[in-house]
This record gives sequence, structure tokens and C-alpha cells, in this order.
Amino acid sequence: MRNQRVLLSIIALLVGLVSLTAGCGGNGSEATPTPKAKATATAGSIVPTATVTAGPIPPTATVTAGPIPTTATVATPSTELPTAASGSPTSLAIVNPVSGQKVAMAISVVVQAPDLGSGHLSVWVRPIPADPGQQYWAQEPPVETTLGTWKSNPVYVGQETDPSGLPFRICAVVTQETYSHGQQANELPEGPNSCVDVTRQ
Repeated sequence: MRNQRVLLSIIALLVGLVSLTAGCGGNGSEATPTPKAKATATAGSIVPTATVTAGPIPPTATVTAGPIPTTATVATPSTELPTAASGSPTSLAIVNPVSGQKVAMAISVVVQAPDLGSGHLSVWVRPIPADPGQQYWAQEPPVETTLGTWKSNPVYVGQETDPSGLPFRICAVVTQETYSHGQQANELPEGPNSCVDVTRQ
């Protein structure tokens, strides 16, 4: 019985020594406990956010409003002639025939033009003024009969076959150019002018 107790004591001592040796890592030094690996959840690769770097902001274009162009105005032909040497204004007017008058085919046209300056006086006839397809016809160049009074003769207002009541326009114009009898123009030459509307007898 005693021997049994001694044996148990020896076994217990051996067990203690084995436990002590295992605790020292088998070489007498304390074993460093291995840290447990921590489970780390790794998310999928995060796509880096694209960064847009703005360049220099261009300066705002500034529109400076200039003067508003003036609307083109069509000048109405004037009957005023250049000022005479004396300084008194002069005017241009057909004194015979008068507007609304019924006339024969061949007539004399009398024009009042006190001072032409460097211009030239001419007389034009246009049939049916409302018809855009008609032309102006130059008549005999006027001659000065008295101071400031000019006469063109003959002036042909249409043809013999034209019906009574057919309208015509007779114009006197002061231009820088000279015109001869029979010349035609789609528009009245530029320059001071005076016109009357007549009808055939």
C-alpha cells in the first residue's frame, strides 16, 4: 500500500515535469502564444473616383454694343436747285402743262428754273405711270427763252393712235449729264426734278 502511494507520487511528479516542459516550449523558454488571426473582410477593389481637373475658366466674352446703324432712308427727290450766286434759293417747276390737264400728242413744255448752276435741264415723258414696265423718254433739250424760263418743243406725249384719257407723266430734271432726244431710262435720272401727270385728249 505504501509502495502504491509512492508510485502515484512519482507519476504525479513526472506529469508535472512534462507539463512544465511543454509550457517552456521544450527548450526551457516560455512559448509565445501565437495570436489568433483576425478575420478581416476585404471588400472588392474600389474603383478610384475619376477626378476632373478643370482648366482655367475662359473669360466671359463681353459684347459691347456699338451705335445702332441708322435705317437707310430713301431720299425724296427735291425740286430745290443749288443756291444762286445772289444767295436767294431757286426752285424748279413745270408751269405748262399743269397736272390733270388733257393734252395733245405734241406740245411745248415750259419749265421755271431760275438758276441751273453747273447742271443741265432735260424733259422726260413716261406713258402709263402706274405700269412698271414703261420707260422714260427724253425729249428735245430745253432752251432758255427768258431769264429763268426754259422751253422744250416739241414734246411728244405718246402716239397718234393712243386712246383719249391715257395717262402720261412729264418730268423736268436737272442733272450733271446731258441727254438727247430719244434716249430711254428705266428710272428718272437723279437730280432735282418736277413732274406733272396729264392725260391725252
